[in-house]
Amino acid sequence: MKNWYRRPLPMLIGGVALLLLGLLVSAYIHDNMLQRKFGKVRQGMREQDVLHIVGRPSRTGQCGELGGFPDGCSREYIYNPWLPTITTWAVFFDEQGTVLETYRYVSP
Repeated sequence: MKNWYRRPLPMLIGGVALLLLGLLVSAYIHDNMLQRKFGKVRQGMREQDVLHIVGRPSRTGQCGELGGFPDGCSREYIYNPWLPTITTWAVFFDEQGTVLETYRYVSP
């Protein structure tokens, strides 16, 4: 019987493959949860409620970073998936921190 510990290269390759598989599964779960949570955000919600439901955004900034924005928008939250996909989610807020609108951007 051969000792597995005397063959470090196959063990290293197997370990890296398991790590990559774990990362892909984790990203897939995160992205599905993000999409499901984003669907719960409604117009008129407070900023704190959005953070509680969806979590911290990937980035925040001025309205219109990805394109158009509703009237009265003062800032937006952008949520990017972990996996490189064509979908990005945005939440638009007014000066009082109330949700004006949500949008799901899909790149062509």
